[in-house]
Amino acid sequence: MVRALNIKFLWILTFLLVLIFPQKLFSKTKQTIKLGVLLPFTGYLSEIAKTNLEGIQLAVEEINKLEKLKHADNYNYYEIVLGDTKADPALGNLEMYRLAKEGVLVVLGAYQSSVTYSTTAIAEKLKIPYFIPAALVDNITERDFNYVFRIVCKLSDYAKTQFLFLKDNDLLNTPSRARVALVHEDSYFGQMASNAQKKFSKQFNVNIVLDISYSATRNDLDDVVNQLIAANPSIVLLTSYLHDSALLSRTMYRKKYTSPLILATGAGPKDPMFLKLSQNTAENWFVINEWSSDMKKKGMDEFRKKFNNRFKHDPDGIAVMNYVSTWTIKEAIDHSDRKSREQIQKALKQIVMKNHASNLLPLGRVALDESGNGEFVPIVTQIIDGKYWTVWPKALSSRKPEL
Repeated sequence: MVRALNIKFLWILTFLLVLIFPQKLFSKTKQTIKLGVLLPFTGYLSEIAKTNLEGIQLAVEEINKLEKLKHADNYNYYEIVLGDTKADPALGNLEMYRLAKEGVLVVLGAYQSSVTYSTTAIAEKLKIPYFIPAALVDNITERDFNYVFRIVCKLSDYAKTQFLFLKDNDLLNTPSRARVALVHEDSYFGQMASNAQKKFSKQFNVNIVLDISYSATRNDLDDVVNQLIAANPSIVLLTSYLHDSALLSRTMYRKKYTSPLILATGAGPKDPMFLKLSQNTAENWFVINEWSSDMKKKGMDEFRKKFNNRFKHDPDGIAVMNYVSTWTIKEAIDHSDRKSREQIQKALKQIVMKNHASNLLPLGRVALDESGNGEFVPIVTQIIDGKYWTVWPKALSSRKPEL
């Protein structure tokens, strides 16, 4: 009799608990993982910041969906916490401190090398893992930091790629063909690119006939084009952002100056928006890139379609690097104490990732060297008939370059 009453009491108690606390008894529980994202959402780089963020957003959406499926009762929920640098290192520093106070476990950013250089120093001081999808300047990762990582290689490697491409296509084999002009915006990024290009010009016996810088916020570049016309280079190595590169292209076209080969150091000219802003004036330009949907690898066009379906435009190398970087962070978190920045840092130090995300990279995997730089090989694309085509290296190219 007593046992029957006890069982009846337990059933009644269970029924009451279900009525009062249904969500706590049966709902899924989630552990929030905060990812800080530092980008110039305001100002002349806002369009590129949007492209960076879209790569992160797509990855986070996929990761959260996967987490719910794999861990039905207790899953990780990845939350993006934004920080607007406004393209200013000082403001970027303030946002870095704010993200730290908000409890982010990792920071992704900050596109601009100058902002990334200063904010990574703060991250190192606060011991917050900082993962760089795009900023290239060499000395960002040459300060013996332990909490700073970069998925791509250094800016000097991009510069070397330019000269290797030119050499492979017999464009440096005579003094008349090896007349090179360096044109770059005047921020830290442009200055360091020019320095690296000068270094490799000596190694490849190239004659630098012009080295000119300009502000990326200018609305008139006639004087830059006039200096190019006067110097008469056979090759122009261009380091620029989005709007300034489009303006330069339109100005060259207006002045009917189309004789030199243009080889851009990525950045602005690889953004699909560049094709629209340049108004079809950049035909046959060459652009250093990290990714293109026509690379000779499986899954490239499938990713393009997936990204386009979500954001209504095609991705560029920047979006892909942010996408792969976010999946790399997820991989590190899966192999660490999820609430410990220190454990995530240790996991990133040892990361070797081969999955659907890393397959998008030219080498097909994510691995970092002792300085935190990615084992990475850039590609060269060419704008032909208003589209980007992979033309180098040959193993990944979909067509020959038009020279």
